[in-house]
Amino acid sequence: MASKDESSDNSKVIKTEPLDNKDAKWATLVKITYTDPKGVERTWESGERLTRPKGSDIDGVGVAAILQDPAKPNDEPRIILQKQWRPPVNATVIEVPAGLMDPDESPETCAIRELKEETGYIGELVSDKTFRTTPIMFNDPGFCNTNLRMIHVTVDMSRPENQNPQPELEENEFIETFSVPLKDLYDECIRFAEQGYVIDARVGTLAEGIEFAKRWRCSVRPAFEPCSCMDSHVASSLMSGAAGRASIYKLYVTYRRLCILKAVICVALRLYTRTFIVQHTGKDDYAMVFALLFTVAYLVAIFILRDNGMGFSGEVLELQQMLNQIQTTLAIEIVYYLIINAIKISILFFYLRIAVEKRFEYLCKGTIYFLVTFGVVCVIVCLAQCVPLHKMWDLAGQISGQCINTTAFFYTTSAVNIIADIWILLLPITTLLKVQRPRREKFALVIIFSLGTFSCIASIVRLYSIGVYTESEDPFFDSVPINVWSMVEINVGILCASTPATKALFSKAQRHRTHNGSYQYHSRERSIMKSYGHGSGKSNSNNGQEGTAGGPTGAVIQNESYELKDVESGDHQPFDARKQNGGGGAWRVPDSDVDEQCLVWPESRV
Repeated sequence: MASKDESSDNSKVIKTEPLDNKDAKWATLVKITYTDPKGVERTWESGERLTRPKGSDIDGVGVAAILQDPAKPNDEPRIILQKQWRPPVNATVIEVPAGLMDPDESPETCAIRELKEETGYIGELVSDKTFRTTPIMFNDPGFCNTNLRMIHVTVDMSRPENQNPQPELEENEFIETFSVPLKDLYDECIRFAEQGYVIDARVGTLAEGIEFAKRWRCSVRPAFEPCSCMDSHVASSLMSGAAGRASIYKLYVTYRRLCILKAVICVALRLYTRTFIVQHTGKDDYAMVFALLFTVAYLVAIFILRDNGMGFSGEVLELQQMLNQIQTTLAIEIVYYLIINAIKISILFFYLRIAVEKRFEYLCKGTIYFLVTFGVVCVIVCLAQCVPLHKMWDLAGQISGQCINTTAFFYTTSAVNIIADIWILLLPITTLLKVQRPRREKFALVIIFSLGTFSCIASIVRLYSIGVYTESEDPFFDSVPINVWSMVEINVGILCASTPATKALFSKAQRHRTHNGSYQYHSRERSIMKSYGHGSGKSNSNNGQEGTAGGPTGAVIQNESYELKDVESGDHQPFDARKQNGGGGAWRVPDSDVDEQCLVWPESRV
């Protein structure tokens, strides 16, 4: 590394004069006679190096060296460059480390040696042998036969010898070594050119290739691709932290599988409870099954994204992978709105099961109609977010058309979802407080219904990930967080919405331990007392008449359907007067245990 006083910028050409070939030490000019495709004899003047070792097929090597630190895998990759004044162009040139081959030396050995001599850094060849060296490349085949191979090297910055590198320059070498972020190489070349520096063709070609891949999305997947990286640390660096993101993604996929499994189990328990214990399924169950099926479809879409490089930078993805990701993301957007609204509608249908007041019933139905309309609108907007739709995956910008502001759309729909969550959360509170249940039981019901708070919190946190994704310069890289929080929101919603419906399953187990034959009967609507058999009981009707009942003491209030309450345990069972014969004698109490959710409404209501 040259001092400021020995900077390459201080050099200049004093004079230029012809050179006789017999006096040349490094290069010579030759006259080539050849025949063209038509057989015409022609001549060509060509320059040749005189330094190529005997038996070697190249004159020298160029070194593409990447600085990396294993302790900082998410740091931006930096490439080593040099400033060196070159007499033929009378200017300082921006170059990569390079040098001529020594006799009996391999290109790889030459690269490591030249890197150490010119920069002081001790490098290592990349672990992927197919990416260590390029084919032979000719510098200017129309003028000379000078050629080289580019060797790919990494420099471990955690090694002590690379902390303060000392170059071993020859007496006539004045080289300044520095580094720039690999992703900014093209812009740096433009800046250097504007400052009067000359860009070496090897540096310019590398910079142009990176910029070309970024702009046209036609990356020829390098050796540091997600599936088989040349070196874990180098991959992390070259992919701008994508390897670290890949680790997060693997945890995400694992966690999503577990969440889906929990959701499937919870819905299965719900259906078992409603089918075999309560023996009464309703629209809330059907809506939840709908949500679960589309949640599984969401998981399938996530696996498709995974197989197409989800979480990796667009700079290292193939064009088809990016197209597949965009099209799959469109499907995910539609599925997400179907799931999230189906969960809310399922909860509202469940509310209708306990609807006592007409006002509460109308509010629930009105909210259902709103959510259905909102869901349909969201799906339509997703399908029409770009006109024509295929402009959505037009990465080259060659298709004319218009697209909506997706950031504004996602923020708006998320805000509506959060408001709907809060509304649905508060909707049943007053009704629950009016239910004729023990205080402890009402408190437990309020807690169960309040589980939806967690889903609401997940929806709020998801708002941040929307901005990260839609405003990202590389949405392929930043696509993981929004899917993580969408997954949390959906699965927490399914778990919270299905938990109350499975209460009878757990109550049944408890009743088997505390079961006895004493029951009290209650109605939820008009109170008409009837007495049967022997014994005594008091009516809850307006006339307050006394009556008798055979067997266990019981107060029965007649309606379309009844609830059966165990005096000892507080559990309920349904009882339908329409199925009983008139006349005296005691009514037979059903033996089956049933979910109390189905006790306080006629079946025709759901």
